[in-house]
Amino acid sequence: MAVWTSPITWVDGTRYVAADLNAQVRDNMLVLRAGGFAISGMAADDFIYASTATQLTTLAAVEGASPTFVGGVWTMAPSGGSGDNASFVIAAESFG
Repeated sequence: MAVWTSPITWVDGTRYVAADLNAQVRDNMLVLRAGGFAISGMAADDFIYASTATQLTTLAAVEGASPTFVGGVWTMAPSGGSGDNASFVIAAESFG
């Protein structure tokens, strides 16, 4: 399994070999594609959202509730029955 390699600064005139590009490009892309990150305290079915411009956080899943953005805050609100996905449409529009 590929592991994340801290990106290097590419320098003009430097001769790079295949192993450099494999580690820097291919392997790092494989790690990202495989979901090579986790949020502390994340559990199955949690809702992941951007809490700031550079940070992700989670909202714990609640049976019979859906994530809803109200008053500038994400909360878990009763879903109103099966098939109600209005809150997910709001989420998709918020993150464009």
